[in-house]
Amino acid sequence: MRKIIFTVILLFIFTSGFLYSLLIPPWKARFIQQLTTQIQAVSHLRIQINKTGFHLPATITLKDFSAITKDLPRQLIFSSSEIRVRLNIISLFRGKAKPESVVFYSPSLYIVRDEEGKLNVADLISTKEDLFALFPIVKVSGGRIDFVDYYESADSVHHRFFIDRATLKYLKDQSVSIQSPVMKYEKSRFALNGKIPIHRGDNSLAVTSDHFPTEDALKLLSIFNRTEVYRYKDIAFGTMSLNIRLTEKQGNERVEGEILMPQGKLLNYKTGKCRAKFTLERDGSLNIDEVGIRLEEKGLLLASGKFSTRGNQPFSLKAHLENFPINLFTLWLDETYPLKSGNASADLMLSGQYKKPESYSGSGEINLVNFALPSVKKGLQPISLDAASARFTIQKGVAISQKCNIRMKGLKMELSGKVMPDESLSLTGSAKVRKMELDDNSIKEVLEPLLKEKDREYSLRVEIGGTLSAPILDFKLTR
Repeated sequence: MRKIIFTVILLFIFTSGFLYSLLIPPWKARFIQQLTTQIQAVSHLRIQINKTGFHLPATITLKDFSAITKDLPRQLIFSSSEIRVRLNIISLFRGKAKPESVVFYSPSLYIVRDEEGKLNVADLISTKEDLFALFPIVKVSGGRIDFVDYYESADSVHHRFFIDRATLKYLKDQSVSIQSPVMKYEKSRFALNGKIPIHRGDNSLAVTSDHFPTEDALKLLSIFNRTEVYRYKDIAFGTMSLNIRLTEKQGNERVEGEILMPQGKLLNYKTGKCRAKFTLERDGSLNIDEVGIRLEEKGLLLASGKFSTRGNQPFSLKAHLENFPINLFTLWLDETYPLKSGNASADLMLSGQYKKPESYSGSGEINLVNFALPSVKKGLQPISLDAASARFTIQKGVAISQKCNIRMKGLKMELSGKVMPDESLSLTGSAKVRKMELDDNSIKEVLEPLLKEKDREYSLRVEIGGTLSAPILDFKLTR
């Protein structure tokens, strides 16, 4: 009985193989012709295949595959050293060649964006669903994407992505699922997983990485805004972990992300653990749920707020600082902001329109140590101050302080008044000073005519005008 069953099985295999060998040769040529015709019908591409082959049980191979634009000048858009198309065996016996899956080996996609922002691949394919329906499962092994960007600059920026492996599946809702566990960009490694619609619809993509240097992140972000991003290219250094999700529901696009940088540098400051959690909406509004920056030398910044990446839109900021460098905190304000040295401890609340000081409102308490103000006379050194503290409110860009204490060598001042949106000053108060303790700076030069005795403490009336970048001090003796 066993011999009979074994003989039947062998006969069945032999017969199937014989019939199969009769079916494959015509179907191979027919399928390749069908594939080439279909791609060229729904695109502006010409297909070139150097060599074809067949492997059991039902795999057609295409060697040196390339897709080139039909219009002149002709450009190479896509190439693959080998493509393996696995056919459904049963479909062959039914007179059809139905692909089950396709594997691309060493594929390369070439994308160029010109000075006006137009992509060379934008209008090449008209009906994408026909191609995805033809190949319900697509796999990639050792792929590459080259993106050459001329937008916003005459100089090109070359972005190159490497795909170790990836799987794309065509779903019944006319969307494509993507699973790419290992991708590389410059020195970075990341994974890309999610689902995108072929046309319109909800999508969700997740990018995760445990090794993404900041210089790679800035270069990648330059795709969206090269000028603004490159302002910060020499500021942050380190390697980040990323968890970013891109979603679209009912036309509302959103990017949610978490970033962790265990160690790094901001300007010349070594950082400990830094983290950020944010949401970027389609209208350009950036919601920062949490930012935490810890410096190795005990500096700390905790902040949250809402900003805009598009022009003079409203923003809000809440920040807590502990011994934090002033020049790091004021980076986002303006390159000409006068306070660029020293450390600050503060609790701040601020809102308004970005770079429109007359719209600012808020309140806060701040303590500054070891910082400098511009000289009150041209050609002299900035004024070094030991400490300053103030409580203030801001209304329509006017900062009002009822009490502001400033201390430097030989001089103590207690002031109140206003700082206007144009940075003009209107402060009055009192001061106590000893001539022999003053540093050689512009303050001493202003005070010397009033102070006759070196070791005596004088009381003065103080008025400060001018601007933050060019203050004008007036002192009068009271006793």
